[in-house]
This record gives sequence, structure tokens and C-alpha cells, in this order.
Amino acid sequence: METKTRILPRSAGAAANCVTPTRATSASEVADSRVLADAVALGAPPKTCAVLFRLPSVISRVGKSRSTLYEAIDKGVFPPPIKVGVRVSVWPEHEVDAINRAYIAGRTDEELRALVRRLVAERVHADDAG
Repeated sequence: METKTRILPRSAGAAANCVTPTRATSASEVADSRVLADAVALGAPPKTCAVLFRLPSVISRVGKSRSTLYEAIDKGVFPPPIKVGVRVSVWPEHEVDAINRAYIAGRTDEELRALVRRLVAERVHADDAG
């Protein structure tokens, strides 16, 4: 049985309101843009259209190793990934950016934990807003 993926043009529907990379510079960024394209193709409304990063992109953006990133998740100072498949985990771009801004601002571990709790709580309520 053949599966077809519908790709919407940039000007159609949700795609016009999404932030997408202008050019992919690595294999992980190509994968990230495909996750976004799939979300748009499945009819994601503009309010929920988000850029999702896979692990290599997150590691690149936060400047930590894989093991250090997962230690930060265990300590509660970095948001846990969202499972979108059996072997696929993603992080929303805005969460990674929020944590980076908090690190730059010199937030304490307790302030980071509070931020992570708020970000994860917003995931749960995102469906209610749409």
C-alpha cells in the first residue's frame, strides 16, 4: 500500500505563518524541516505550527553533549523531549530558545526548573487554546 504525503505550497494555509529555515545546513536540520513539513501537510493550524528540533539540532543549539543534555533533563533544568514516534523525539524551538535565554541571563537551577515546569505545562494546554 502506497503512502502519499501532501506538501502545501508556502503561501497555502498554515505554511504561510510558519518559521522555516531558509536553507538546511546539516542532515539534522533537513530532518527538522521535514518534521515541520509533515505537520503542515497534516493540516496543523497556524497557531500550533512550530519548528521541532531533533537531538542533533538541540545538541548544536545548546552546546552540550548528549549525555550532559540528558543529565540536565534528569535534573529538571532542561525540558524533556516529546515522543513523536517509536524512535523519534523532538523539542519545540521556543523551548530550546527559552532555556538558552535563561542560561545567558544567569538563572539559577531552581529558576530553570520553574521555567521547565511552565514550558511542559504549556504543552498540555496547547491543544485547549486551538
